Amino acid sequence: MKKYLYRIFLAVAALCAAIPAQAQGRIYYVTPTGLTTDGTRGDGTAWNNPTTLTAALELSVAGDRIYVQGFEDTSSATTRYVTPTTDGFRLKSGVRLYGGFAGTEQTPEQRATTGEAVYQMRYRTLITGDIAGNDVADRETLLFPQNPTRADNATHVLTLDMNPASGVNNNNYPTVVDGVSIVGGHAGGGHGGDIY
Repeated sequence: MKKYLYRIFLAVAALCAAIPAQAQGRIYYVTPTGLTTDGTRGDGTAWNNPTTLTAALELSVAGDRIYVQGFEDTSSATTRYVTPTTDGFRLKSGVRLYGGFAGTEQTPEQRATTGEAVYQMRYRTLITGDIAGNDVADRETLLFPQNPTRADNATHVLTLDMNPASGVNNNNYPTVVDGVSIVGGHAGGGHGGDIY
């Protein structure tokens, strides 16, 4: 009996060794400018070597994570992530996008909240479709819905590719948007101005 159990153990061990472990994806660290402290363009490998949101979204593949710096005061244009075109940003299937980082954390669990609710980030990551930077905004609502200047904003601020079979995802990785405030889309009477 012992020999039989030993053989089963060896067979299971060999089978487990033959199954490749799911590769841990890359983490991209993002700041509004994507510049290092010496003013050079970073590659996103660390908070002190960040990249832009546009670059991280373009380079990322299923299984990757994007950590986006947030700010306590988002009233300045330099603390916002503005879509470069009316087509907006696009998040690939299987990529996880996390906001709310001060710029020192290594995991989403380390992000600080206001203490009122777990989803209310102390450092707000604001992604906006206000390409011209002329919308009227305040700290609480981030954008007044009656803005007369919305017609020049992005049609969709963030488009999610929710097809699990697209690209290299093959239904192995979730698509996540967490800790991000998305405002300023102008779908022109359609749907999905902020998230589509």
